[in-house]
Amino acid sequence: MEYAKFKKEPPYIGYTFYYMDNIEMCLLGNFLSSDVCSNASSFKDWFYSDYETTGSNITYLEKEGDEIWLSDFLSEEDPPLHYCKLTRKQFIYILDTWEKLYKQSPEEIIITKDGDTIKMEGKGQKKNYFFNLVHWIWTDLLKKIKLQY
Repeated sequence: MEYAKFKKEPPYIGYTFYYMDNIEMCLLGNFLSSDVCSNASSFKDWFYSDYETTGSNITYLEKEGDEIWLSDFLSEEDPPLHYCKLTRKQFIYILDTWEKLYKQSPEEIIITKDGDTIKMEGKGQKKNYFFNLVHWIWTDLLKKIKLQY
């Protein structure tokens, strides 16, 4: 079983990718946390379009039959040595679920991949961005006050 984990880190609105089991999960994690973020719609538009390839900040995506291949956009190898291969069904499931979880704003998002089965879940208390920002400012203020004494 493979894992990728994302954590909400104030003062940032999005998620930080902080754990992966292998290069494949690293590519998927970077794609979600750096390219998709809170806007999966452009990748859904590409998915349903006739275009075979697209690129983003970090990831190069290619449709190949019933599969979607994610690779490092900056890879110097052609074809890339490292890639994440997903079925079309897995790809759209990941985008839909990421979008849903992102809006729910759990403290952590975990992706597990066991063979062809991919599951995503949110864990931890769901807080909104304003709460996270206030918490971060308050914690930082307390640290500064303690340092003065």
